[in-house]
Amino acid sequence: MSQQLAESYAPLATPETGSGSSQQVRTPLSLVPAGPARRRIPFAVFSMIALVGALVTVLMLNISVSSSNMNLWNCVTSRSP
Repeated sequence: MSQQLAESYAPLATPETGSGSSQQVRTPLSLVPAGPARRRIPFAVFSMIALVGALVTVLMLNISVSSSNMNLWNCVTSRSP
């Protein structure tokens, strides 16, 4: 590993002098291909489904509570003289 590192900083021969220069040059970097592009559409669809599901749940709970409240109110008013 250290030999590879030393070779990557090895001086290059220049046309003017024909020998190694005192300036150290790095090896060129290679490009890494990017992975597949991730789309945001599945996340948006999941978010909308979760939002609609939560809304339906709250509405059903509201209807249930209102219905129970109405039944309780009818019970109380029917017992009063």
